[in-house]
Amino acid sequence: MPERREGRGRRIGLELGGRGLAVVLAAGMLVLPAEEKKKESKAEPARPAAKAEAPAKPAAAAPGRVEPVRPGAMAPGRMEPARPGAVAPGRMEPARPGAMAPGRMEPVRPGAPAFGRTETRPGMLPGGGRVPERQVVRTRDGGEIHRGPGGMVREVRTPGGAVIRHSPGGGRYLEVRRPGGRTVFAAGGGRYGYVQGPFRSHGQEFTQRTYYRNGVREARIYRPWAYGGREYQIYTPNHYYRPGFYTWAYTPWNRPVYYGWGWNSRPWYGYYGGYFAPYPSYRSPAFWLTDFLIATTLETAYLSQTSNGAPPPAYQAPLPPEAKDAVAMEVQRQMAQERADQAYNPYPGQPPAQPALFGPNGPRVFMVSGDVTAYAGNQEVGLMEGDILRSPYPISPASEYAQVMVMASRGGLPLHSYVSVRTVDLQEMQNHLQATMDQGLEQLQSGQGRNGLPPVPPEAMGAVKAPYTDDIKPDDQAERELSAVVDDANKSEKDMLAAGGNPPAAQPYAAAPSQAYAPSQPTGGDISLGMSMDQVRGALGEPTSTVNLGARQIYMYPKLKVTFTNGQVTDVQ
Repeated sequence: MPERREGRGRRIGLELGGRGLAVVLAAGMLVLPAEEKKKESKAEPARPAAKAEAPAKPAAAAPGRVEPVRPGAMAPGRMEPARPGAVAPGRMEPARPGAMAPGRMEPVRPGAPAFGRTETRPGMLPGGGRVPERQVVRTRDGGEIHRGPGGMVREVRTPGGAVIRHSPGGGRYLEVRRPGGRTVFAAGGGRYGYVQGPFRSHGQEFTQRTYYRNGVREARIYRPWAYGGREYQIYTPNHYYRPGFYTWAYTPWNRPVYYGWGWNSRPWYGYYGGYFAPYPSYRSPAFWLTDFLIATTLETAYLSQTSNGAPPPAYQAPLPPEAKDAVAMEVQRQMAQERADQAYNPYPGQPPAQPALFGPNGPRVFMVSGDVTAYAGNQEVGLMEGDILRSPYPISPASEYAQVMVMASRGGLPLHSYVSVRTVDLQEMQNHLQATMDQGLEQLQSGQGRNGLPPVPPEAMGAVKAPYTDDIKPDDQAERELSAVVDDANKSEKDMLAAGGNPPAAQPYAAAPSQAYAPSQPTGGDISLGMSMDQVRGALGEPTSTVNLGARQIYMYPKLKVTFTNGQVTDVQ
């Protein structure tokens, strides 16, 4: 396939009352697996303070360090009491004059350039940087081609309304917005994506996404929220568990659990084996959920990219243990916050207002769930599935971007460096974490008492539906619509880029999942420094494999290795 969980805050209801909070506070401390316990004097997931490899941000903990608890500060895992005048968790600050109403989008700005002309669209970034200028060329049929600083295609807007994005990390995704609030998002040749549309239940407005992956459809519910012209979708669970099960899930297990995942025979695990390995044993459900989250993210990435006709980018360096432990701490912190929210907002169906992302107890650690374009200073960089980010300070909705620290990078970004990421992308990462944790909790409950997992008390078994659950119906046209959108977008992009003289930065989607990858035939020619990736492919044909390292990419041929920096040849071996 939770910080403060918006949908959860209204779920357990009066059934919970105030009974479980003391259990959370008592069990809020994580216990490291047996292998790590030898290295720590306390059974906590936090490691000893690491060396700060980057200057500390003002009023924030130094990158890579865990700030000690100050006298009078709340202990880890506890919820800070609301300060006078502060907005209570789950409530919304009063709308500012001129703010966009929830669910509404800004109108298209006037003054679009005439076809054939070029415009630049710079923007400010946290820390004083600027979004690199992009050249935007309009075509005669009404489409647009956006190129980054190195001339690489970053976005294609087709006359039919599709927006095709090429990330610096090599991902290719398309989105089509249709009348009536309907949106189609596709990746991996249409084998993975979703169809989104409005959903109304019990007098409340929601958004429903029908996800489609490898022939399986799954419906998820979100709450729309808009601020500053940006639209956020907030994941909202369609069921919740009984208080006793949350107590079981929050409490460290009495003995180490040796769990058999059964991943050894799966292709994705062999491919990412150099990056990810599960904990050898589990002393807490939070660590088990962390491995479930990472594995689900990487498996989805593998299926998405291999179905695109080319192998996913290779990466061998292992996931830093402190980054993985930070995810486990975030999982535990979000479960504690969820329990506190249940006591604060006991009425199921009552919506929170703004995303928890912008709250005082919002998420601080994020796992990237799809290729994302970020900025390091004034340079475009690519984030990939499985990368781990940390925000050392609260995130503001007033800015389009937030500055976060890199804790783990499959693309080779320097650890403890800072990058700027759109807050909309951070919310999607949070959505992914919450939805995947729900899947993990479901698997924990269904698998309790087996494969080494401790049993759950009988009275804690089962789940309670949200008020809108019975109204949710997966869109039975999702697969067909995804396929049609992919076919139309592929053809339009090919025609537009052929007319513009440049092929896309990444391979088009496969026409069907079974279609084999067919490299183009080389035209012959010499390779020299400064050549573009397109020129190299034209001379040598398609590479046998590629390595994406953000701004640096490598094409592997049987007897040749070609290295590109910002889209141009810088080394040939």
